[in-house]
Amino acid sequence: MEKDLTLSQNKPIRVLLVEDDQGYAQLVQTVLSKTKDASLEIEVQTNLADALDKLSSEDFDLVLLDLNLPDSGGISTFVKAHSHSPEIPIILLTGDDDETQALKAVQMGAQDYLVKGEINGKHIVRSVLYSIRRNQLRLEEQVQYFHRSEARFQSIIEGNADGIVIVDAEGVVLYVNSAAEVLFGRSENELKGEALGFPLVTGNKTQINILQKSGETIVVEMRIVEVNWEGKPALLASLRDITEHKKKEEALHNLSISDDLTGLHNRRGFLNLAERYLRSIQGTQRRFLIAFFDLDGLKQINDAFGHNAGSQAIIETAEVLRETFRTSDIISRIGGDEFVVLAKDISEEGEEIVLERLRNNIEIHNAKSERPYKLSISVGIACYDPQNPASIDELLKSADESMYSSKQRKKSRGSQRAFLWHSS
Repeated sequence: MEKDLTLSQNKPIRVLLVEDDQGYAQLVQTVLSKTKDASLEIEVQTNLADALDKLSSEDFDLVLLDLNLPDSGGISTFVKAHSHSPEIPIILLTGDDDETQALKAVQMGAQDYLVKGEINGKHIVRSVLYSIRRNQLRLEEQVQYFHRSEARFQSIIEGNADGIVIVDAEGVVLYVNSAAEVLFGRSENELKGEALGFPLVTGNKTQINILQKSGETIVVEMRIVEVNWEGKPALLASLRDITEHKKKEEALHNLSISDDLTGLHNRRGFLNLAERYLRSIQGTQRRFLIAFFDLDGLKQINDAFGHNAGSQAIIETAEVLRETFRTSDIISRIGGDEFVVLAKDISEEGEEIVLERLRNNIEIHNAKSERPYKLSISVGIACYDPQNPASIDELLKSADESMYSSKQRKKSRGSQRAFLWHSS
């Protein structure tokens, strides 16, 4: 019986517009939504990182990419996007009329290069439709190629670096290539006739964890397309091992939200976790506090004993905070001498207990240390009241103002160097 492979293509054209200028993004959306030549769905992202996340989790037919974004600029923006999703056509948008850069971008694989000030509605619609049509022709050529030769098709998927699994409408495995055998750690004979065991949804990329026969678990990106196999509807699962990529991604993410010197969360990490926590408790009666700390006299320590001593003072302050607060609390260094802690589920009585514990820990560190100065910290506190909800930014501002008042009172008494602790 003859095998053939045809792709199902009956969905609207999905366009990802990556543009941080809201006005221009709205203009492009309006122009594209009015075209009668095709059914277009436009989604907007304002930075490259979020756009790449979207491309990883959803299918798009084309990307309209501004080269100058908040988190990436110039030709490297295209390089990152094209490297991430080389199969998706990309049209570049820019306010920079640079012919050299335009030629370089097209040579590197961009479909078109549009200068914002020089394009009109018809121009951008034509460019989008032409680019999509060129890509459709390329896909059609690939499908025709599969139709021409069963042997050639078999050799392509057998030699594909990605794992290829074909299953019937019930999810039972019909075919497995060599790369898929490696991913599962099982032979084709072991897999054929068995249920694949994962949700099979066309249209999106999904991540699955495969427990291999050896007991090792790997992370795999799976993409499903509809095909005909031996004259019957079937599904083709393309599987790519992204275990190492996910490890590197996690490591980079941890670096992006961590403070290099102390290992605490940095400002970005604090805000992300604090906002997530606040959303999780909204509608409940749970209470928390935000404490804003400032290490007194850091400049004087640096001037008198050197920057190594100043760094050590910051590290020791971080240690004191770790000893005082729970691992479930969000402890962060958000600036040179500034620290913030979100302490979860704290009652009014609990506040005093935490502050007393912190006071004692500072005294213990000062007593056992041989350094030529004493740690001194000013603190301001803001409490989240579920009866009168406030945002994280509002709480931070309130705690910061309270801490500043504390520090000014200490200075007015001329006692900054002598104070080990002050709370307001």
